[in-house]
Amino acid sequence: MSIVFNILEEERERLNRLSQKYQAEIIKLPKGSISLKKRYHKYFAYLAFRQNNKVRFDYLGGRDDHRVLLLQEKIAKRKNYENKLRIVLHDLKEVAKALHARTRKTVH
Repeated sequence: MSIVFNILEEERERLNRLSQKYQAEIIKLPKGSISLKKRYHKYFAYLAFRQNNKVRFDYLGGRDDHRVLLLQEKIAKRKNYENKLRIVLHDLKEVAKALHARTRKTVH
């Protein structure tokens, strides 16, 4: 049974490293999302994000502007990391439950 316990410990360490990596990457990337608004038969892009419990919209330019497209890629990357982090945190809970059940059985 100690082999399984060791594997679970290694998995917990691996998941903790992944969690730290994903959190560091998320911090580097911009918050918010791109919002398109139609004005005078044209679409303009705004960065929508929360600041002090209020939603702010910062003008970015036309929807096909190079800066807007680059920002869309960064936001997609951040959302991907957030989804991966959510999965890792869920897996960490599962491993912690298994380790806790293992230690609880050995104590009695």
